[in-house]
Amino acid sequence: MENGNATRDGGGAAGTDLVAGTEGGANAAADGGDVALAERRALEIVEERLAAFREDLGRREREERLEKFSGENPAFRELAANGKLEEYKRKNPLLDDFGAYFAHRLEEERAGLAGKIEQAVAAAEERMLAQFKAKRLAATMDSGPGPAKDGGIEPELARPEKFGGLNAVIAARLKARREAAGS
Repeated sequence: MENGNATRDGGGAAGTDLVAGTEGGANAAADGGDVALAERRALEIVEERLAAFREDLGRREREERLEKFSGENPAFRELAANGKLEEYKRKNPLLDDFGAYFAHRLEEERAGLAGKIEQAVAAAEERMLAQFKAKRLAATMDSGPGPAKDGGIEPELARPEKFGGLNAVIAARLKARREAAGS
């Protein structure tokens, strides 16, 4: 043993031999365990810092998106300021700020849609009533003398020469109308 260092050829003391199974070999194994433990601890620290970094990055990205969204949707800031978003989030814990905003917008749209439906129904009722009145008036006006119900031309008007000429046909029709009217 020279300067207290052991050699492999057995020239050193038993306590300082590096061969496995000796006291010196056990120290080397213990030193290897310390290194593995240190590596594991370093890996844990790196993972913790990486997780913290990701969390911080996610928070910053979320804040940037929130700023951009609120810039594009001014009603979002107003709802956040008056507490409406918090109210929606209390009603439904699954909602975040964005979800609460869109839930509010959905309620507004549904309310507007209900009003439009009511207006459309009222307009349709008015149109139907007007059509019924028009049909009722048309039915009463259709009951007097006039052209044939089938919509065709009456035979005396189609060929007046068979019935004594046009003047005779017109005079006969005028007489029939006067008799139907009771004069």
